[in-house]
Amino acid sequence: MKKTVIYVLFLLLLPISCSRNNRGIYHPFDGKRETIRIDEMRRFSNVTEIIPDEFIVERRYIKLHSTEENFLFREISRIRIVNDQIFISDTWTMRLLVFDRYGFSKAKIGNRGQGPNEYLNITDFDVDSRGNIYKIDGTLNRLFVYNPDFSIQSVRALPFAADILYIIDDDRIMFGLSTWNRGSNAGASIIITDKDLNTLEVLAYHTRYFDNRIIISCISFVRTGSHIIYNRPINNNILLFSKEGVLEKVVDVDFGRNAVRNRDKMDIQRNLRNFDSYNLLQWITIVDYNFMIGTFWEGRETKSFFIDRTRNEMFVSNPMIVGDIGLVAGFDNGTLIEVLVPGLERTEESYLPQEIREHLANEDFALRLIRLK
Repeated sequence: MKKTVIYVLFLLLLPISCSRNNRGIYHPFDGKRETIRIDEMRRFSNVTEIIPDEFIVERRYIKLHSTEENFLFREISRIRIVNDQIFISDTWTMRLLVFDRYGFSKAKIGNRGQGPNEYLNITDFDVDSRGNIYKIDGTLNRLFVYNPDFSIQSVRALPFAADILYIIDDDRIMFGLSTWNRGSNAGASIIITDKDLNTLEVLAYHTRYFDNRIIISCISFVRTGSHIIYNRPINNNILLFSKEGVLEKVVDVDFGRNAVRNRDKMDIQRNLRNFDSYNLLQWITIVDYNFMIGTFWEGRETKSFFIDRTRNEMFVSNPMIVGDIGLVAGFDNGTLIEVLVPGLERTEESYLPQEIREHLANEDFALRLIRLK
């Protein structure tokens, strides 16, 4: 995978959205709520391996191989591993690529263009239990569905503007809607539809604390062993849904005096100087009974973190530079996915196996899969 560059999306002016009450972003919900206070934790900074060994079941590596131009990527936005297939979405080249379990290129799903059955912009994707692939085109406002053999199955117009999706089961889809949606369910942030895109339930709403002039990115539904997890930065609130799509808990991450003020969320460009001292969650955040892991912005630097909830301890990585997607590139059912990018300082560490360091030195990419307890 020679001479390929990943341009990371972890910039301050990308992810934005909120809800209908001042305390949290999600409504209606009168159930279980928890606050995690970052300032009260014992902190370990500039840690190379932020996850303590006691939380790790296994580490394994996949070397990505491809010499074909169509399988080079620059800006990874999402990774999923389903049925021994690796799906990589690239927001720069607008490609959804598939690699096999050994890291060899396998397929490019769909064609970009303005012809029949062609897409313009991949906003998000998911794969159902039968191997069908669902892809949102945020520009054309369409849902593309592909068969397990990657051939086109259907193209449907979305009755709303959506950023992300999650296939709950063979009959229902969870959508995260855009703040600028003026179609069906305007004002809602999360809904469930049937496969014909008829709304079955509205689960959450946006508030007025957002700035539509800022591009929304770096959001995703996350699968854990017990929950569907949702967080939309710039908010520091995390929703935990059951596998059936029932909201069971809201986790509020409290950055204390460094939390972003609501008024600054509404006009970020004008209040940009204030963000020098703000802390906020970025990309995806995983919450489990014993740990929490994710990426956050702190003093204009992006860092990965791991929280041992039983000991109230927080482990924080070195700041990540442009081109580094960080430790938390994806998470599927207990397995954390890390992208190892050639040429970055953290990928030259001695903790990596020799064959992986040689692979990176050859300007090829690799994945590290960490199975957690």
